[in-house]
Amino acid sequence: MALISAAWRRWAVALVCVGLLIRLAIAATTIGTNDTLTWERFGKRICADGFAESYKRDYDLNHPPLPALWAAASYALSHAQTPTFAFLMRLPAIGADVLSCVLLWRIGVRRFGSGRTALALLAAVAFNPALILIGAYHGNTDNAYAALALLAFVMASHQRPWLAGLALGAAMNVKIIPMLLMPALLSTSRRTSDAVKMLIGFALPLLLFVWPTIATDGVFLKRLFLYKSNPENWGILLLIRMTQKIGVDPQTVSQVAWRFFDSAGKWIMLTALLAAAAWSMRRRAKAEVAGALAACLYLVFAPGFGVQYLALPAVLLLAASLRAGVWFAALGGVFLFSTYYMFLNHGRQLTSIFTTQIFSPPCYLGLMPWAIMLIFVIVTMTARRPKIL
Repeated sequence: MALISAAWRRWAVALVCVGLLIRLAIAATTIGTNDTLTWERFGKRICADGFAESYKRDYDLNHPPLPALWAAASYALSHAQTPTFAFLMRLPAIGADVLSCVLLWRIGVRRFGSGRTALALLAAVAFNPALILIGAYHGNTDNAYAALALLAFVMASHQRPWLAGLALGAAMNVKIIPMLLMPALLSTSRRTSDAVKMLIGFALPLLLFVWPTIATDGVFLKRLFLYKSNPENWGILLLIRMTQKIGVDPQTVSQVAWRFFDSAGKWIMLTALLAAAAWSMRRRAKAEVAGALAACLYLVFAPGFGVQYLALPAVLLLAASLRAGVWFAALGGVFLFSTYYMFLNHGRQLTSIFTTQIFSPPCYLGLMPWAIMLIFVIVTMTARRPKIL
C-alpha cells in the first residue's frame, strides 16, 4: 500500500469524526420510521416471551438472530423509553458506516496511491446523504450488511477467499439480502479451490441459524426465507403504473404487466444476477465491479422494495465508480428526504410513519437513483474493458 502523508490521514480522521457526529446527532433527536417502532416491539416481545416464542408468535419477526438480540438488549437498556431505544438500535448501522469509510479510504490509497482521491472516496461515505438518512434516521440494519458486503468484495480483491466468504456470511446474519451477492462473489474466484474456500467461509457464520431453527421447530427459517417485500412505486413497477396515467390501455396491458412482474420479477432478478456473475467471471472484472453490478441489478429488477434497501448500492457503487456513487448518493438522498418528509409526523422527536405506498412526487424522484444504477450496469457491461472509477 502506498505511503500517505500524515496530513492526509489527519484529514481522513477528521472527516470520519464529523460524519459520525452528524449521524449521532440525528439518531439522538429523532425516532425514525415505522421500522424503529417495529424493532422496539420485537425487543419488548423477546424480553417478555423469550427468543424462540417471539419468532413463533410474531409473523413480522423475519430477521436473523443477531439484530433481534440487539433489539432485545436495546429495549432492556432503554427501560421502555422509545427515544433511548431508537438511539441504541441505530448504533450498529452508524458504526457500520465508519467501517465503510475505512474500507473506501484503503481502496483509494491502494488503487491510486493518492491521498486526495482516497479522501474523496472517504468523504463520499462520511457525508453520503443516502447512508446518513438510512443509518441515522430510518431505524433498520441495512447499513450494517452493506458494510460487511463491501468488506467481502474487498477481501476478494485481496485474494483472501476465506475472509471474503466469512464477511458475506456475517452480512447474512444481519439480513438475508446479501445472499443475492454470492454469485458475484464467486465470480471473482480464479481457481476452484478459492470458490470452495469462499463457500466454506460463507457457511461458518450461518451456523448461528442452527439453534434458532431447532428452538422454533423450523419457524425461524420459514420467517427468514419466505418473506416477500411489498410491491412499491419503484423502478419497473412504477414505470408500469405510469403507463396508466399516459393513456396506454390502463385497464388491460398495464394491469397484466403489473401482475406478471409482481409474480415473476424475482426470477427475472435472479436471472440477471446470474448473468452478471457469468459476465464478471468471463471478463475477469474487478471484485468491486462485480459487487456493484450485483447490488445495482438487485434493485433495478426488485419486485419488492423498501427505501432502506438503497444502502447496499450506496456503498458498493462507490467502490466501483466514484462518479456513479456520488450521483447515486445525491439523487438517492433527495428521494429519501422527500419520502421521509412526506410521511413525517411533526412532534418533539421526528418520526416518519409509512401508512401507504410512496406516491408522487417522491416516487418519481426515486426514478433518478434507479436510472443511475441502470446506466452504471449498461455502461459497465458494454465497455470493452470494465473500468473502476
